Amino acid sequence: MAYEQKPNSGTLWVNDRKEKETHPDRKGDGLIHCPHCSHNFEVWLSGWIKTKKDGEKFLSMSIKSKEDPGAAPAQKEAARKPAAPPRPPADPDLDVSDSDIPF
Repeated sequence: MAYEQKPNSGTLWVNDRKEKETHPDRKGDGLIHCPHCSHNFEVWLSGWIKTKKDGEKFLSMSIKSKEDPGAAPAQKEAARKPAAPPRPPADPDLDVSDSDIPF
């Protein structure tokens, strides 16, 4: 039976391809569920083992979308919609300035 990622969870593994100190110590993936749009986001997880000044170790993490990292689903949907038709030029005879309004 294949493993199925549950919403709002992820898995990190030891990064056996780490070649530089800046590469993450742990790599993995996860699934984040958005309650507002009911969309599930597949993400890449990266983790670095760091040490505080007092010697305590902690895991610093980075989360990046597997999809277009710069666009949320609402932005992608807006990009797919056709642009609004251009507005006709304003009629100078109908132009009203703020000084023409009596209140």
